[in-house]
Amino acid sequence: MGSLTVHHDVVTTGGEGASLVKGVQVTLKAVAFSVKAGGTIQSVTIGGALRTEGPDVVTFEVADGATIANLELGRGIEAAGAGSRATDVQGNVPPFDEARVSKG
Repeated sequence: MGSLTVHHDVVTTGGEGASLVKGVQVTLKAVAFSVKAGGTIQSVTIGGALRTEGPDVVTFEVADGATIANLELGRGIEAAGAGSRATDVQGNVPPFDEARVSKG
């Protein structure tokens, strides 16, 4: 993928629920932003915050084998729900300011 720009916040308030994946209903947890293995994005710009509010979810995940070449976060990454994590980065992303990653 070339570039993705969101001018404001990216927020999900859900936790775990049913989702349709390739014609099959499966149970998935909400994620504000995710890049799966094999995915490559040249540039991601989020003007506001990436934020989840549901319990036991991850806000920003980049799987092993996935790449984001350039990442700009206006207001950081937030995980507000009980038991939630702000990041799960196994793939390749540029360094981001850890001070902008918050729980609660």
